[in-house]
Amino acid sequence: MRSVRAGVADCRLGELDLRVRAVEDAAPGARQVVIRPERIQLTPADDCSVPDGNRFRGTVAELVFQGPTTQAVLAVGDTMLVALVPNAAETAPSWLTRGASVQVVIDVDCVRLLAESRPPSEPE
Repeated sequence: MRSVRAGVADCRLGELDLRVRAVEDAAPGARQVVIRPERIQLTPADDCSVPDGNRFRGTVAELVFQGPTTQAVLAVGDTMLVALVPNAAETAPSWLTRGASVQVVIDVDCVRLLAESRPPSEPE
């Protein structure tokens, strides 16, 4: 986490500049970023209706059909993300194909920052 202004923290995740809702006592420093896969939204690359914010261009690296959802592994710069996309009529959206360019949208309130964890020290 680099800075906090008006309750929003600016973070760096690989090459991505990510904005997240900050807790009141958040201080700049190393954090782990957690994003639930079902909270990542994907739209076609040419969709102009996507609001500004955490919006990135990504490439679909892999797709795994999982019944009611399709798991999409995404290359966004040097960062790999996993999204779960609801299937309509038991199939993934037609624009969601391997190698497709997509917009990746992550709402500010859907990202969690965790304090950097350290391995437990060994007993003496």
